[in-house]
Amino acid sequence: MAIIVHLTSTVELTDFPKGISSVHLSIEKTVIPALRNCVNLSSCRWTRDGTLSNDILEILQSPNRVPLRVLAINATSRGFYDASKLLGFTGLTKLILILPDAEMVNQLPAWCERIGGTLKELSIIRKARTRLP
Repeated sequence: MAIIVHLTSTVELTDFPKGISSVHLSIEKTVIPALRNCVNLSSCRWTRDGTLSNDILEILQSPNRVPLRVLAINATSRGFYDASKLLGFTGLTKLILILPDAEMVNQLPAWCERIGGTLKELSIIRKARTRLP
């Protein structure tokens, strides 16, 4: 029987050693099931490069939970998750994209059109000076 975690409103996974195989297994076996039980999340900060996945995005968009208002992610999607899945987050008031890749940038116009009515704060953090399409 799963325990529903009603009191958790914020989840932050920002820094941990992703190169260790046990960390990846821990995310798959512990963090993802726990995240399913956090039905009242209003804020998620998942900024560790290479750890966000389609499964996690689908859990955060599940219709059985409170819609997220704040989302901060590592926006280097290539090879880790499908950037178009982010279009499912429609009620955001705050969005932080860290190091967006070209796939993410290509989704931004459609995504901003969907969340433009609720979005109050948009931050895009980019280190490189390369030009994106």
